[in-house]
Amino acid sequence: RLVPSAAAFRTALRAVKLWARRRHIEGFALGFPGGVAWAILVARVCQLYPNAAPSTLFSRFFSTWSRWKFGDLVEGTALPVLLAPLAARASDRETAAPPATLGLSRSEWNPASWRDRSYLMPVITPTRPRLNATRTVTRTTLAVLRNELERARELLQTQQSGGATAVLERSPFFSSYRGYICVHVFAAAVSEQRYWRGWVQ
Repeated sequence: RLVPSAAAFRTALRAVKLWARRRHIEGFALGFPGGVAWAILVARVCQLYPNAAPSTLFSRFFSTWSRWKFGDLVEGTALPVLLAPLAARASDRETAAPPATLGLSRSEWNPASWRDRSYLMPVITPTRPRLNATRTVTRTTLAVLRNELERARELLQTQQSGGATAVLERSPFFSSYRGYICVHVFAAAVSEQRYWRGWVQ
């Protein structure tokens, strides 16, 4: 088990996912962390604060990740988020075939690889193959995410009562920008539209 309290982890994760959904900063395909990445980020906070209540974990989530070295390419790398050491655990060695025999040697995250060092927000899955769960994050989406993390941290720090309610307010997306693009997609058949819908999600 990688988290000290599964119950506290689940409660904190629900709150974080609700926050991400309401602030419109979720979705792997859109360049934000997806469900797996949010779970890893919450689990790491649980490891750092093993005896904390879910409400404290929720607060610590923002204070931890708003100050993390994401997107800092000084010396060539951002600081990865790891739940387990990169060295293979005994259970891995006993139950898994060598990566080369599975064809995983090139896909597994490797801090020595230039490609893997160039990721802006490396959140690494704890099981084999160890992959970056946030490889679609860009400079733009990381900037948006950082702003939201900092906003939540400040609200929870300055508003002792009602801070969580303010953090979970829905993002005023349609009044936040001067211009928007509306895309209409048409197809000759419903089946064709379903096929292409994922490209314009």
